[in-house]
Amino acid sequence: MKIVIGLAEADCRGWLADFARDLQAAGYSPRFDIRPSLAGPDHAVSLALGIESRLYGVSRDCWLPLPPDNLPRLAADDMSIWTLDLSGTTGSQADLSLLLGQDSVLADLPAFLFAGNWPTVALRRPDGSLAAHGLPSVEGPEIALNSLREITRRISTLVLMALDGKERPSIEPLYAVRSKSRFAPLFFAGQNLVRKVAEKALPSRFCANHWHVGIRPAQRLHPESAQAPEGFRWLDDDGTRFFADPVLWQEEGRSFLFVEELPYSTWRGIIAYTELDENGSPMFRPKPVIERKTHLSYPYLFRHDGAIYMMPENAEEGHVPLYRARQFPDDWEELPPLIPGKELHDATLFEHDGRWWVLANAAPHGKANWDCLVAFHAPSPLGPFTPHALNPIMVDARHARCGGPPLRIDGRLIRPVQNCLGGYGRRLHFFEIEELSPTSFQQRRLGEFAPQAGAAMQGVHTYGRTDKFEVIDARFPRDLR
Repeated sequence: MKIVIGLAEADCRGWLADFARDLQAAGYSPRFDIRPSLAGPDHAVSLALGIESRLYGVSRDCWLPLPPDNLPRLAADDMSIWTLDLSGTTGSQADLSLLLGQDSVLADLPAFLFAGNWPTVALRRPDGSLAAHGLPSVEGPEIALNSLREITRRISTLVLMALDGKERPSIEPLYAVRSKSRFAPLFFAGQNLVRKVAEKALPSRFCANHWHVGIRPAQRLHPESAQAPEGFRWLDDDGTRFFADPVLWQEEGRSFLFVEELPYSTWRGIIAYTELDENGSPMFRPKPVIERKTHLSYPYLFRHDGAIYMMPENAEEGHVPLYRARQFPDDWEELPPLIPGKELHDATLFEHDGRWWVLANAAPHGKANWDCLVAFHAPSPLGPFTPHALNPIMVDARHARCGGPPLRIDGRLIRPVQNCLGGYGRRLHFFEIEELSPTSFQQRRLGEFAPQAGAAMQGVHTYGRTDKFEVIDARFPRDLR
């Protein structure tokens, strides 16, 4: 199936080579209709990105000019089934048109980033309706090159979502504002230069990635309201590692806490546990129980037919692993993967309406995995799992990433969700899953669980509870808690 992609010559940049390959891998035959540009190159943008590349060693290939001959070009006798306008060059003639924010086009993307904003990416039909839209996540948003790479890679995901014709849940619009100053790129680059110098001079001031696990007696949760995480006691660490991704488990009247333990010496997560006393205090320092040559995190537990299972995240190996407790809590045997061949993050298992579901995050194009929600279902928690008909269900940096086990509150199914807009684990929201079937998904935003403005806590991204305790993980500067 051929698709003709119209764009201005100034928008012909490196990311389009990957975009063309993504379309070809999905069965499309892309042809590029490249038209003369009305405006010349923006030298300030090029200079700012060059400064970033040298400062941080980040490739700028995605935004370097790409010779048009490097792309499959439109021939005179080419007949298309779909037309896609990336640059606003074909007006309303295209089947799909790419818009950023409310009314911006691809050339405006750097102007959003230099203003510190991330625009919604939308594919519109000629009648103005949305064929697909999303809010991509960005790892390291303080570097514009990171944002350019991740947003342009996610364009592939959204275009393919638009082309398949499926109706997906809508996302809340984000009315980002782009900079109109010609000096914004250089000001942004200057901030990066100052930050880099400060990081070298005062490295401890910029080590804000130290996560702590907090425990408190269970309180009544009001998912509709805005709540600040207060009254938690923090799991001790020695400063050479952090603990995150807490999961609580009750067994025969005893309370256990499983965590990701990440030593700074290896930057490779392992799974550890401790037992909690009646007051919620750890009875011993967390003990490692599962370790691999690759990174492990999110030690998700479930019970089936009297056995206790764990499905930690191991996306690096490209599957969802499965362990069964030989002797709970510290003796585990590895079983065949629960979902083989899928690079999934924070996979979360639960039962709903007689089927077992896994909600997780994926990175179908590029590396970012905070924004893309996928689902799988099976008749048993041990599978076999079938992909949801809408995969990927949504692209939204605020409302896609799993943030802990779903909760049953007053008969409702409540989903903790990470808000990663502007960075990982900034806030935690609660959503009610209103509709979930093999062909549908709808969720409704309720309240949030987030640090107050000005607090030392800089983020919270996992929430869990039992009848006795609640648990979170939160990020602080390394010397503050």
